[in-house]
Amino acid sequence: MFKEWEDYQLTAFYNQVDKMQAIANVYEELLRTIAGYNSAGIEGPEMEILLEPLLLDSGWYKKKLDVSCEHAYFVEYGFGDFKMMFIKSILPANDYRNMKYNNIEVTFTYEGYAGGGSWYVGGNKYRMIQFKDNENTQYYRVVEATSVIK
Repeated sequence: MFKEWEDYQLTAFYNQVDKMQAIANVYEELLRTIAGYNSAGIEGPEMEILLEPLLLDSGWYKKKLDVSCEHAYFVEYGFGDFKMMFIKSILPANDYRNMKYNNIEVTFTYEGYAGGGSWYVGGNKYRMIQFKDNENTQYYRVVEATSVIK
């Protein structure tokens, strides 16, 4: 099949495959938490350039939550009764090649609930901390948070 294509057609095809692979990788990372697996989070550019426009163009909403935290912020995405809450690290991405890490530990408290949580978030990553759907109906509002560089 490919032997009859011109060079520009092959380049366009491979560019399209690369873009689809990147989107598939972002969705896989997103769905890990929902499926009950551990997720390291979604890289900032992947979320902001690939996933977020797809969600917003499909009728989802995005809401930055009013929770102050030194090295992170909280953001919620939703569609109908489905919601996802993320912690977004504002520190630069980790530089694994030079062994420079900007990981943080974010500890937060839920409103009207005795608990909260504590999550590690890599530099410039979005990490889902909770979601709500028709089966997982527990969803709490975060009222305060602190972060520590690890």
